[in-house]
Amino acid sequence: MLRFFRQIRQRLLTDNKFSKYLLYAIGEILLVMIGILLALQVNNWNEQQKEEDQIRKQFISLKESLLLDKDWLNNIRSVEIFKVHSFYKLIELAGESEPHVLELQNNIIEYEPSWIWNRPIPEHADSEFLKISFSWTGRERPMIPNLYSIEEFKNTGLYSKIENDALKSSINNYYGQLGWRFTSDKPSMHGEWRSSLRSDGVNYINVSNLEDPLNLIRDNGVRKALLLSLAIRAGWRADGADTLINLIDELVILIDQEISKS
Repeated sequence: MLRFFRQIRQRLLTDNKFSKYLLYAIGEILLVMIGILLALQVNNWNEQQKEEDQIRKQFISLKESLLLDKDWLNNIRSVEIFKVHSFYKLIELAGESEPHVLELQNNIIEYEPSWIWNRPIPEHADSEFLKISFSWTGRERPMIPNLYSIEEFKNTGLYSKIENDALKSSINNYYGQLGWRFTSDKPSMHGEWRSSLRSDGVNYINVSNLEDPLNLIRDNGVRKALLLSLAIRAGWRADGADTLINLIDELVILIDQEISKS
């Protein structure tokens, strides 16, 4: 092909047809320019496809991390729902309920049986219930978020390339809520509760050796206040887990829609 064009160029020069040669030269330059532009366009298209493929992979990884978060949040939700209901019940069974406590109790998340206690909350003192309830007074299930995917997404610079503003806003909202609700947790109240029981030689993990564990709360304003604070905190965490689980469900739908566009 190059040899063919070279022969034409030489023939025009030999025949002294300069004007035709000039037109030919301009045409040849235009062809070269068009070829370069086409090559650049193809290269840009390839780069864009490569970037979109990388973003798609990041979304798939992010979705997997969110589903792992959801599993952990469901576990926390079960724990905290039991705790908030059982702690209020401990206060009630100890005869320490007051109007403001009952008002707080009426506004908590609905009870659901779970792996911790798969029966309704008992109306009367039950030794097994008391044992399990007290065993959760001094501890809580920490939230361990899966942040690798979102951090990698941002570190690669691909997060800023997301064009779906609603999706990006939902992602930011989820991780903002996660940090606010759980990441900055400092459960000092649990330490205070454990210290209070230790002062009486009691380990919160096992109160089955006590004749009546509810005596730990009766006529003890400090412990009652601590247990009430722990119940309020458990309700806050249960509500937080519930909110985040719903946000994850919404996010997964948006991510699936974004992936299917590609």
